Amino acid sequence: MAQVVVISLDRSENLVTGSPSRSHQPAAVALPQLVWGHGEPWREANVWLLSRKDSGLDEETVRKDAQLVGAYAQWVEEVKVAWHHFPLRKDERVLNRYRQHLLQLRAAGKLAASTVTHRMRAVIALYRWLVEEQLISTKWPLWEDRTYGVRISTDFGLQRSINVSTSSLAIKNKRRPGYRLEGGVLPVSAKQRTQILEAARSHAPYELFLMLACGFFTGMRVGSICDLRVGTLINAARDSRLNGFVYLTIGPGATPQVHTKFDVTGQIIMPATLFDEILGYVESPTRIRRVDRAARSDRDRVFLTAAGRSYAAKSAGHGATVSVLMSRLRREAAKIGIDLGGFHFHQTRATFATEVAETALRSSQRLNAISIVKDLLLHAHEATSLRYIRFVEDEKVKAKIGNDFSLAFLNEAIEKPCD
Repeated sequence: MAQVVVISLDRSENLVTGSPSRSHQPAAVALPQLVWGHGEPWREANVWLLSRKDSGLDEETVRKDAQLVGAYAQWVEEVKVAWHHFPLRKDERVLNRYRQHLLQLRAAGKLAASTVTHRMRAVIALYRWLVEEQLISTKWPLWEDRTYGVRISTDFGLQRSINVSTSSLAIKNKRRPGYRLEGGVLPVSAKQRTQILEAARSHAPYELFLMLACGFFTGMRVGSICDLRVGTLINAARDSRLNGFVYLTIGPGATPQVHTKFDVTGQIIMPATLFDEILGYVESPTRIRRVDRAARSDRDRVFLTAAGRSYAAKSAGHGATVSVLMSRLRREAAKIGIDLGGFHFHQTRATFATEVAETALRSSQRLNAISIVKDLLLHAHEATSLRYIRFVEDEKVKAKIGNDFSLAFLNEAIEKPCD
């Protein structure tokens, strides 16, 4: 299957023809490259990536472009169609088929709307460059470009219009109907949570299982979990009023500091059973060996990779290690009949927040419930917490309506005389 790799390119050789280049730039440069499943590089796309870097784009942007186009290359191999297949019929052209594929994934909830938009945008940018550089040629346009005016206002109240061009193949970032919580995800059920954790314990590294458990039972974001420190566990406080839980202080104001979004400092709660299991892991021979390989600044991290690096660190040609492990977990789970195709790590936080909102609404007034959710999730704004409260309230209303309708329907069916 096609993949993104990082190799050292010889800038003295033309990547398409193989002939010497007259460029006087440095002879070698390392950047993401696309390689087909049979081992051959996708030369045209690789030249495009090189041109993106030469245009002044930063390394992270080029890496993301490579990943977005890499997903397209994988699809091309899966459906066994040539990347330059553009027959007369539009619905048979490779780009039109890929667009329909992305729309189906979005409709099924397997890809976020923003991801679908970015993937199509990157592929269009690649082909637009290929046409401009005359590396691909067809008898008819690959798409239709449209131009429309957008009116914007300046800080001084003045208005002006600018022309914006878009492709007929572009996909708008259209959100799916219904509630979308933080990160545009929805919570999972208690049964699904159990399946996910069991799959992770059996078919993923132990560290990923513990991190998923932290997400499900503390609501911490993955960035905070990856930055969790041993000192944070040592300074944890137990509260007799909240039996079975411990308090962990995280944020820039904590000692030691732990990364949080918007630099919010506060306390999160963790079940004592999970806390004790993590403490046992911290003292395990596996982690101690990883600490020996870690840089001094990383040795206090609770979770370290086999190479002694942070799980939040991005490897060459890939995203954060957690993302890579999650992709592997989804594949392994599918082999045993568990569909995790639409599951993302951030759903662990949404699941915890929803359960907190439900509990808070049962035991206190709405205003107090908002405050409880805000404190335990370390939200910077109450508006974010309110979304969870509204979600829970509306789900209860929908459930009641559904139950009442079902009861009324059954009663009517029972009372209706048989023909």
